[in-house]
Amino acid sequence: MAYHSFKLQRAERAAARESLERSFLSCANEDIIPIYLNYISTEYNLNSVAAIGSARDLFENQLLNKYPKRTDLWYIYVDKELKALKRIKEQQSTHQPTENGTSNDVLMENSLAHLRNIFLRLIAMKTNSTNMKIIFKKFLNFEMNYGSAESQSLVKAKAKEYVENLMK
Repeated sequence: MAYHSFKLQRAERAAARESLERSFLSCANEDIIPIYLNYISTEYNLNSVAAIGSARDLFENQLLNKYPKRTDLWYIYVDKELKALKRIKEQQSTHQPTENGTSNDVLMENSLAHLRNIFLRLIAMKTNSTNMKIIFKKFLNFEMNYGSAESQSLVKAKAKEYVENLMK
């Protein structure tokens, strides 16, 4: 993993991705998810638009599409996105430019929309009530920090609807 990190930090994404794919040839199936998560974490920590986009792509296409019911992966995805959003907000408040010239406002709006989409996909999943409680808490906390009163009431309404459907 050190080699992948080195290549990513030097902005050699193609070489890092190629090395990642080669590493799967010599590992057991149970090691694939931890290797992906480590690689994705490294990309998120680089805090660049391209790295976050690449990390999202890996999460969506390599992990969530293959393991859609693994809520632990979804939680990690949400947490990584929240952390990236927090960094964007900090950059926005200090007026730091992004590396590709994209406005922090545009980046913030795109990240907010992406995270809301993830939460809505999570709510639509069929999972146990304990997981749904965690999801709704995270979603409401997210909306309290970044959303409006309207978006907060929408989350509360979705939670109420979920509970009512449980009672049927």
